Amino acid sequence: GFNSTAMGNFTTTSGASSIAMGAVSTAAGDLSTAMGLGTYSKAYASLSIGRYNDSISSSNTLNWLNTDPVFIIGNGTADNARSNALTMLKNAKTGINTAAPLAGLHIKAVDNSFDQAIRLESTLGPASYCNLLYDGSLKFRTSDAAAGYQWRDNSNNTRMILNSTGNLSIDGTLTQNSD
Repeated sequence: GFNSTAMGNFTTTSGASSIAMGAVSTAAGDLSTAMGLGTYSKAYASLSIGRYNDSISSSNTLNWLNTDPVFIIGNGTADNARSNALTMLKNAKTGINTAAPLAGLHIKAVDNSFDQAIRLESTLGPASYCNLLYDGSLKFRTSDAAAGYQWRDNSNNTRMILNSTGNLSIDGTLTQNSD
């Protein structure tokens, strides 16, 4: 492309003022950059790094569209096995393990373990953590069998505790309604 730079092995810049670096990388969108192995930056003013990313085929090469990617980290294994570890759209929707994020933060499970989605680790080290996942049911798990789950208000007052034995303590009045 016009005013573009291609460095490396079989790199291509077809977009104006674009940059491609690495091996077999292509910067097709105007003002786009592709770096790594087999990366493809199709959207206007976007950056793709890593290897064999999914460039989102519907991306516009000439104009800023809020639903196009602005940043992609590819983790694919081959040209016919493209995938993204991270996709950030121009509207700020960000996907982990998905090329089509539908929310501010969209996490697609990586496997069927308790570590498939979110793991929160304390400062005590890797043995002190909790998991949050969805597999048809919302599930919470803690690494400490005696730990409880606490709900706190904005003043850090504990309002409800679910302990490891299944007992639920509520601070306040329990209101019960039925049809």
